[in-house]
Amino acid sequence: MQTDNTSPITISVRQSTGTYIAKANGHKATASCTTGPIQAAESLARKIGLAPSMIQEQQRDGLGYGCSRFTHPGELATNTSDSAHCTNCGICHTRTETCIEAKARFGGAA
Repeated sequence: MQTDNTSPITISVRQSTGTYIAKANGHKATASCTTGPIQAAESLARKIGLAPSMIQEQQRDGLGYGCSRFTHPGELATNTSDSAHCTNCGICHTRTETCIEAKARFGGAA
């Protein structure tokens, strides 16, 4: 499922044997990281084509031990640098082309 540029996305992260595992409802992709929950959420955001800098951590009230919740406004990642090389996906593309579109152009999985 791809985002429509306006739908907020909730990313849930849980800790399991020293690894943080991130999942988002409606997306098959998952991401894991041993560094911390925010890094796992950022990794998942990159994987599904979202701008990782827009992730916001939510309160942990009612969540179990080792669980975190993050939200993202759903804005797709684009090249925000002043050069053609995108800092989000590592592919050269313009600001008008999203990272997902750039990856698809090169045959990569979006």
